[in-house]
Amino acid sequence: IFSWRWKNIKAIAAVVIPALEGLFGKYNVRIGEERTVTIGNNKLVIGMAYDAFSYRRYEGDKLQAESMILAGLGEVTIGIFPCPPLLTPSQVAKSVYLKFRSPVILEQRSETVLYSKIPIEIGVYRQSEDEEILLDAFSLAKQKYALYGPPETGIVCRFSEAELTTKEGAVEVKRYEEAAMRIHIRNITDNVVKVGRVIIPMQDVVLDHL
Repeated sequence: IFSWRWKNIKAIAAVVIPALEGLFGKYNVRIGEERTVTIGNNKLVIGMAYDAFSYRRYEGDKLQAESMILAGLGEVTIGIFPCPPLLTPSQVAKSVYLKFRSPVILEQRSETVLYSKIPIEIGVYRQSEDEEILLDAFSLAKQKYALYGPPETGIVCRFSEAELTTKEGAVEVKRYEEAAMRIHIRNITDNVVKVGRVIIPMQDVVLDHL
């Protein structure tokens, strides 16, 4: 859950990840074992390489990422979870530019709750009881970027265009590519306003699954 304010509009948003009925979750791999997880065209292989664990991700036949993991307990835990859409192909943006296909008109001193969707990426983490470290991040969708503001002082954002609805559960998302988003918008002015986009700061946001 995160909030932001621009001009005289206040907004609070929450990203909702579907339950762990798919491939998101933790994977424990012991010595002598190998686990393979396939998500889209990406194959994630966790196993032993000589005297250490290894993580490798292949996109088709091409090796895209590789890490060696030294675990002294004879097993390693790898977590595969949704993460903010900021890491691939590299971290060039800190916010998401969400453009509504149909703008919203808010009356004076009014508020509303809307539902839309936002792109996500997939993060692979080496996990332990008290910490985790990111090994890899990838996306099944092609990334789009946009400049918010003037060329001299604007910021580069991850861009997404989406429909809005007032009905919870009516948003259809692509599995492992998108998540549903609940947006609470409040007009604190005495004027009617039109909202056609929101800029959502995503740095340091953790996307928890339900």
